[in-house]
Amino acid sequence: MPAIDPSRRLANGAASVFLEFVAPGLLAFAAIHHLLPTELAKDDFFGATAVRFAVENPLLVGVVLFFSFAWVIRHWTAPLRRPDVVLPASNGGGRSSARRALIALAATVLAAGAALLFRQVGFEARRVVGSSMLPTLEPGDCVATSKSAYALSIPFTSRRLTTGRLRRGDLIVFDRDSTQGVEHLVKRVIGLPGDRVRIRAGHPLINDWEIPSCDAGTYFRPEPHGGVEGRLLVEFLEDRAYLTVYTPLTTPFADEFVVAEGEVFVLGDNRNGSVDSRSWNQGHGAGVPLADVRGEASRFLLGAHRDESVDWSRFLRGFGTALHLEGMDLDALHAQIARCLRQAPRATTPPAPRAGVIARSP
Repeated sequence: MPAIDPSRRLANGAASVFLEFVAPGLLAFAAIHHLLPTELAKDDFFGATAVRFAVENPLLVGVVLFFSFAWVIRHWTAPLRRPDVVLPASNGGGRSSARRALIALAATVLAAGAALLFRQVGFEARRVVGSSMLPTLEPGDCVATSKSAYALSIPFTSRRLTTGRLRRGDLIVFDRDSTQGVEHLVKRVIGLPGDRVRIRAGHPLINDWEIPSCDAGTYFRPEPHGGVEGRLLVEFLEDRAYLTVYTPLTTPFADEFVVAEGEVFVLGDNRNGSVDSRSWNQGHGAGVPLADVRGEASRFLLGAHRDESVDWSRFLRGFGTALHLEGMDLDALHAQIARCLRQAPRATTPPAPRAGVIARSP
């Protein structure tokens, strides 16, 4: 029997460890944190029993996924495995078993470390509760949050490294203290540090510049206790076009708010059904500290049908001007949205704030 090159044996052994332990561990972790949402509020959402069970038992689901991925990988890589890399059981079987156990333990530790790092810099699923972000996000939508869009958290420390800059029009996920504890909210960034934000007839003005908008028609979304009805507007801010709803009764905000350094001013896209920067601080306005921002909502993951089954129709779609109203004829609204986009204004960036107006956080 020809001798086996030790370096080749070592390389094949390392590949085997990766395929049998590290790869399925990383895949299971990614599946859990991409598809199982972290709640934005404490209420029931998932009608599908299997999905609800997975949300409530992530560890058990992770173990099942690990072994499932391991079986699939082992099955599909079986033709690639060479018989000459298998250690004979008769030669040092005890030592080989101990060595394999140590390798498995090391692979598990490595996979756990990689999973921790991925959680710090990767994506996390977040679930939307409430109608404050209609029509962009519906109650029950699950979105992928990019945790590294603006900053990277250094594991085992409180330090964060800046990786990007928030822009007007971004959808952000952030923490906010409330009487019920810490809430995880999603809103749209309207004002940056130094911006002077006012509301006129429900429409936001930034540094005395009104965000351009185009009326696309009547919007109505039925709900168990009535519904949300108003005018569907396409707004244009920076390089983004997005949908908003304006109902007849607009949330009042008489003050002019100057966004403090290290904060942003946020609004919900459902302009009369959102608790946001306008209503905080007893109605005088408040910003969101950048330190409380957990990431950017970047993609749809899944939603819920009216019968509470899981809706995969928008899986991995971006947030734009696509309107989603289940069971309704949207051809006319889609045509009006397309008209608004064809007539998009050229100037979509507000003027710079006046020098010296940046406020301090209260």
